[in-house]
Amino acid sequence: MGKIKVTSHGIIGTESRIFQAWELTTLKGEHASLQRFDGKLYGRIGTNRNENYEEQFEKAYNAILTKHPELINAKNKSDGRIEINTGITY
Repeated sequence: MGKIKVTSHGIIGTESRIFQAWELTTLKGEHASLQRFDGKLYGRIGTNRNENYEEQFEKAYNAILTKHPELINAKNKSDGRIEINTGITY
């Protein structure tokens, strides 16, 4: 549904960094997780209630790994997100 954005953020008080993929969406209730980037509404890939979740997760992993190929061996993949331990407390 348009351009995909990949984001990452650290979890405060931990050494975890989460990578997520987002796609353009609307307010029609398609995605359970929403975020605005540059004034446009995005839904997290893997939370669209109208699509197969497993397919969405693979789409998210592919988008994340395209932007961050260094994560190819990351072990903690869940719900279309990739989590790594950075060794740095946020």
